[in-house]
Amino acid sequence: AETKGRIPKFNRVLLIILQRLGEASLEVIDQGFLNPTYGFTHPSRAFLGLPLPYRKHDKQKRKIAFSRTLSRLKRKGFVVKTGRNKNNAWEITHAGKKYLATIENDIEDIILPPEDSKMRLIVFDIPESERRKRGRLRDLLAASGFQQLQKSVWSGKRPLPELIVKQIKSYNLGNCIHIFKVTKDGTLS
Repeated sequence: AETKGRIPKFNRVLLIILQRLGEASLEVIDQGFLNPTYGFTHPSRAFLGLPLPYRKHDKQKRKIAFSRTLSRLKRKGFVVKTGRNKNNAWEITHAGKKYLATIENDIEDIILPPEDSKMRLIVFDIPESERRKRGRLRDLLAASGFQQLQKSVWSGKRPLPELIVKQIKSYNLGNCIHIFKVTKDGTLS
């Protein structure tokens, strides 16, 4: 059975929330969708199709992350700020909707091979000068159901999807990435 992957990226998460709500303040986004200390945020995230487990940061760290991400999205023309001071709200622009559609179409191209219960470790050492490619690889691994053990060590129980293999080849990263199939049980279960 084929399944599709998803990229749980913060930019994407904020754009999805703004697209679905039309307009929202940072407080609404935090309290209604991303604050992991509130149990009621799980149904909100599920309703939006967002990943249920989310990084647990204190409110100040989340606020800083929101502000930085929204500023970055604003510079790209994907969101605009409405209102003044305490009444600030954000909304997605036409360019943001178009970008989100492009990402979603890209994700739909990932066809996940079925899990075969054989643990695979993907280890990579991609130079800082290639950080965009490294970030893209991380996104694709997450979308394919692989779990991050460390920044450059991932594990999963399925073969790599063909899209990832093609991406690695097109980026000329083959010499930076090592894939191991774990044949004996160890500390990983």
